[in-house]
Amino acid sequence: MSFKMTKTFNATMTGENGLAMGTQQIEADVIYTITLIQVIDEGTAHATINASVNGQTPTQADLFQFPYSMNGTGLFEQAEAAILASEKYAGGIVI
Repeated sequence: MSFKMTKTFNATMTGENGLAMGTQQIEADVIYTITLIQVIDEGTAHATINASVNGQTPTQADLFQFPYSMNGTGLFEQAEAAILASEKYAGGIVI
């Protein structure tokens, strides 16, 4: 289960000598992937979310707690719905 969001980053510009020449804001698509679901107790679970920018090696970005139910919908689907409904990941697009 993956989704993407466009984020703005501050990039430091460096010269050939390694000295910082300044910063510039850039936009990049961040790909978030739900890699693990852990059931904590009845009704509560954690989703491990990894993030990758520009195809770089993914790193753990978040541990997202969400409520779940045994209603026939899979845990990954419930996690994705809860994550995308959250304020932090609002605007995420499923890919």
